[in-house]
Amino acid sequence: MTYETLLVERRGPVGWLTFNRPEAGNAMDATMLRELEEAWVELDADPDVRVIVNTGAGSAFQTGLDVAQLSRDPEALRTTACGSR
Repeated sequence: MTYETLLVERRGPVGWLTFNRPEAGNAMDATMLRELEEAWVELDADPDVRVIVNTGAGSAFQTGLDVAQLSRDPEALRTTACGSR
């Protein structure tokens, strides 16, 4: 699967899930929240992956929710949380 906001890799028995929005401190927007769930399901279903490492691109691991997106689109996270797309 292709992701907009995450990098998903497999290196031997290790699945690497990298938050990839360094310009926003890897803050979670609605797209990242949706993709994060999909990536975890994908890696969890892979019988060769024994552990999943979460990390962040750039200088930040992950700084929380993207409040700038919330101010522009307050319904974005509510829609994502309900599983609607």
